[in-house]
Parts: sequence; structure tokens; C-alpha cells
Amino acid sequence: MVDSESKFLPNLFILGAAKCGTTTLFSYLNELPDICMSDPKEPFFFEAEFENGLQFYQDKYFSHWNSEPILGDARVSNLYIPWVPNRIYETNPNSKLIVIVRNPIERAFSNWVHFRNAQLDELNFSEAIRADWERIQSGRNYETNEEVEQHTQQLVVNAQGHSGEGLYRTYIDRGYYFEQIQRYLKLFPREQLKIYLFEEFVAEPNRVVTEIIEFLELDPTRNRFCEERWENAANVPGWMRKLYEQFRFYRFAPEISRRFARKILRSHRRSKIDQETWFWLRDHYEDRNRELAEFLGRDLSHWNQV
Repeated sequence: MVDSESKFLPNLFILGAAKCGTTTLFSYLNELPDICMSDPKEPFFFEAEFENGLQFYQDKYFSHWNSEPILGDARVSNLYIPWVPNRIYETNPNSKLIVIVRNPIERAFSNWVHFRNAQLDELNFSEAIRADWERIQSGRNYETNEEVEQHTQQLVVNAQGHSGEGLYRTYIDRGYYFEQIQRYLKLFPREQLKIYLFEEFVAEPNRVVTEIIEFLELDPTRNRFCEERWENAANVPGWMRKLYEQFRFYRFAPEISRRFARKILRSHRRSKIDQETWFWLRDHYEDRNRELAEFLGRDLSHWNQV
């Protein structure tokens, strides 16, 4: 029973990036008693339904809310779409923000596999990257009023089939993490933002979730990390998922089993990207990755390793 005196106000946003573990993080947080995450995971509200108002948002995505103090949204396009930060700030300037970033080459490949498996992209990876670069160079970057309107209409239509696809395949520029993060930091103070690397989340989900519980100022005796899992692995071959499941339960060496699974998965992905495309992407992201590394105070040189 919802307390009639409780005020509905979203205050947690897992912003993205896409294909960086947000589904798994959503799943972990959704199990905590003091957090209510949206249903489904990725509302279109801040992209395409904002004019309908907060009551619409509550009715459509949070009808299950039971006065939990944390109300969370995990739409990964909220990091990428340029008009979203202002809308989130207007809704609640005290919101807590979480971003997970990943080697942008591996992120782009994972994104392409997702679309390919869903039969939404007929191009091979190299062709898809070339087509996306042509789109970027042509200036179609979600920056015009016409694109805002077209994107909004596209999402509203697709929502009837529960699809969240926008106007373009954005394989390349979804990896421009630094500039996307800066859009939020122009509005929100740095202490309201947590940024994690995908690889550290995979390696230490317990630590990351425990830090987020502290970040959200929740009671750690009520809100604790649960069992480790691997969500949204549609782009991982079935035999590899089974292998991971077999090794991850070896209690005597859990970290070794995780490293082994990640090494195989990384080798599998790299083997599917031709060298010319991989080196082009590495050079393309070099300056942006350097900016991000300096901002985070982290060494990201391993993103450049073949």
C-alpha cells in the first residue's frame, strides 16, 4: 500500500552506456528493498513522453511503487540523447546518476551483434561502421528540432511493439563518453555522479553494488548485494555462456574463472572484427579516450590492445 503522503519523484538514473552491463546492474538494484526500478527497464519518458508530465511517467512505469525511497530509471539512451539531461535536471536536480563505460570498440561490436541477432541490421560489422561514420559526417546527430520530432515519433510508434529503436544506428558516437558525461556535469555537481568501468563491474559486482548502496545513502543492513549473475548476454554464444556458468561456481578460484571467461569472450569478439576496422576505430577514439582517462584519473591504455 502506497503511503498517501509519499511524493513520487525519480531520483536515480542509470544513464548507460548501452551494452555496458546496465541490465545486470538494474537487476541487482531492483532486488533491494529500498529501491523501486521502472517497469520495463527502459522508459521512453525523458526522450519522447516528457510533455505528458510526471503523473504519466508514474502511471505508465511505476504503478508498482510502494513508497520505496529510491525510484530508478535505466534507459541507456539517456546518456546519449542530448536533450535528456535538461529534462532530468528539471524533474529532480538532486538525482543520483550512474554511468558504466566500456572499451568503445567492444561496445560498438556488441551493439551491432544485438541488432544483427534481432535482424535489425543486415550489414556486416565493417559495413555498419562505415555507414554510421557517413551518417555522422552528414550531420545527422540528433541536434536539430526536426530530428527531435522524428525521434520522438519513432519511439512512440515503436513503443506499440515494445521496441526502443531510434532514427539511426549509433554504433560509433555512443562511445563518445566524455562529451556525454560533460552534458550532465554542466547541470549536476560531480558528487551526484558515479562512473564505473565495465571490466571492474564484471570483475567485482559485489563491490560496485555495495558502493552504490552507500552512494544512495541506503541502510546496508537492509540492502545487500545478492547472487552474481550475467544478464542480457544475447550476444554471447550459447557454448560460451555454459562454459562461464561451469567455471564461475568453482569456489576455490572465482576470480580466475571470471578472468578465464572474459579472456575467451574478448578473443571471440576480436576475432570477428577485421584488423582494418579495429585499427580505424582505435585511432578514431584515441583522443576521446585520452580525455576520459584524464578526467577519471584512470589508465585506459588496455582499450588499445589488440
